[in-house]
This record gives sequence, C-alpha cells and structure tokens, in this order.
Amino acid sequence: MTRASELTWVKCRDFGNELEASISVAVLDNAGIPAIIRSNDSVGLFGSAFQGYSAMGVTLLVPSSALEAARTALAFAARPDATTTGSEDDDDDGDEGGKGGKGGKGSDGGGDGDGDGDGD
Repeated sequence: MTRASELTWVKCRDFGNELEASISVAVLDNAGIPAIIRSNDSVGLFGSAFQGYSAMGVTLLVPSSALEAARTALAFAARPDATTTGSEDDDDDGDEGGKGGKGGKGSDGGGDGDGDGDGD
C-alpha cells in the first residue's frame, strides 16, 4: 500500500467552504478514492466553528493517478437523479387501470379498467 506522503497530490476542485469540500471527500472515500482538503483560510471568516464561505477558498486534493476517477465520481454524485434507480414516472400507484380505473364506472368495481368508459 502506498503511503499518503509518497503520493503526488493534485488539485481536483476548489470550493467556497469547507463543508462542501468535506462532503466531496466523503463521496470520494465511498468510491475508494483518497482525498484531502487544503484550506487556504484555516479559521474561516468567523472562526473555526463557522462552516460558511471562506474568503480564501478550500482546495480538494487527490492522488494524480486518481484525478479522472475522482472527477467522474463527483460529477455523478452531483446529478439530481444519482441516487434514484428508476424513473418516477414508472410508479404504479394504482390510479390507472384495474377496477374503477380512469374512464371506468367509478371505484365501485364496475369499470373494466381499460379506460374507454364502456365497462366491458
């Protein structure tokens, strides 16, 4: 295993605050990619407990050999649909078809569920 001090670290991305950078480190850690944060403003604008925007920015560093994989992992994590497995439109919540479906004769079971309203 290569020691962290033996790796060549390169800039992957800059952030406005340490919280965003820390979230990205967690994403990369989950993907098996080592990452570290270099804060250019060690105490932040309002002290070390404040996680707001830094006047100097925060740099996310990864090993040079993992740069492309890190960028890909972060781009995937940034997608709004990255955590979903299917389309929301594929939900079968039962409001169409079946007994009393759209166009049928109501919810009393008289409709045939084919949507044409004839009950057959």
